[in-house]
Amino acid sequence: MIDFLKIEDCHLIYEWRNSLSVRQSMINSMPITYNEHMNWCREILDKDSKVWFIYSNENDVKQAVIYFNDINYKDGVAKWGIYKNPISIRGVGKVAAKESLNKIFIEFGFKKIIAEVKNDNTNSIRFHESIGFSKVGEKKIYDSNNTPFSCTVYELTRGHWLLNEE
Repeated sequence: MIDFLKIEDCHLIYEWRNSLSVRQSMINSMPITYNEHMNWCREILDKDSKVWFIYSNENDVKQAVIYFNDINYKDGVAKWGIYKNPISIRGVGKVAAKESLNKIFIEFGFKKIIAEVKNDNTNSIRFHESIGFSKVGEKKIYDSNNTPFSCTVYELTRGHWLLNEE
């Protein structure tokens, strides 16, 4: 089940975000303090240009967070990201992605979702390609220490998703 992220979920995603397996795949891979995280959480929950969801399994156990940033409502375009509880079982990411993409394309009417994946994150590259994202280019991104790294840019259109979604 997909639901909007709430402030009371922020403690849980703080733990996920600071786990080494999640951090090493993120643009900012440094650990963050609880106060930094909570300030960030309050900020993202208060911005129209961001939509955050949390995915819970059939037992109502929270398993993944899915976010849409840099939203352009006029053009129906957003960047997205997903990370899961580091101890979640294999396959949780695909289920959470499917539910959130259905919601963003069907209920919200978005036209295109963009993903930027670090080139050394082979798991995320395979994941994005397996759910229908197409590679459209590469770019350099800078982390919080202003260190550059290369990433692959992917996109998924509503038409492609609806045509291929099972």
